[in-house]
Amino acid sequence: MKCIIIEDESYAAIYLEKQLREYMADIEVQAKIDTVEESVAWLKNNETDLIFLDIQLGDGLSFEIFDHVKVSTPIIFTTSYERYAIKAFDQNSIAYLLKPIKKSDLLKALDKYDYLYPPNEITGHKISQLNKDFQSKFIVHSGNVLETLRTPDIAYFRLQNKRYLFLTTKENRQFIYDSSLELLETRLNPAQFFRINRQYIINKDIVAKATVLDRGRMLLHTHPESKEELVVSIGRAKDFKDWMAV
Repeated sequence: MKCIIIEDESYAAIYLEKQLREYMADIEVQAKIDTVEESVAWLKNNETDLIFLDIQLGDGLSFEIFDHVKVSTPIIFTTSYERYAIKAFDQNSIAYLLKPIKKSDLLKALDKYDYLYPPNEITGHKISQLNKDFQSKFIVHSGNVLETLRTPDIAYFRLQNKRYLFLTTKENRQFIYDSSLELLETRLNPAQFFRINRQYIINKDIVAKATVLDRGRMLLHTHPESKEELVVSIGRAKDFKDWMAV
């Protein structure tokens, strides 16, 4: 997911970026901007998925941005002032976070973004596009030996510590694989593989049943039994149920 941070206090912008990178493995902060003028210029020439927006900037209130450029991107306001909350929701606001931003509030706002703006439809592909060629095998390292794995034999892919991608087979063998979840989403057949959250892409074949958790999340029970806890996030729950029904 791509975002920008519009914030005139540099330490606050740096801290927010640190929080985002800690909670979201796939986040890309495209820019940190501290004035209305620079924000208008950036938004006129670029696109992003989510805006984190402070109220008081170096050259005025951030609401002035909307006088110069049309913004349809969802916004999470970050501010020290409660009095602008009603005005903020006249824009595309999905959350209004007061500084210092609490972890629980930020995570709730990100969950809301996931719910309101699901990242894709059946992992980024329309059903009508399912006849394209997808990756049928993967080459992995087993010590000094290269091994070929058939795609149907893969149980899931897992991103760990925002850096390392692991491939796990249905036999619970695990390999480090040099790629990204975003790239895998374009290579795997979306009729067979689904990204259940920011860390996992799973094979439909391993899903036996699901337990509904709080706020609509789902804990998956798999066969063979997974060593990992596989939880479908709020924002992906509806698409997951549609995907399982196909």
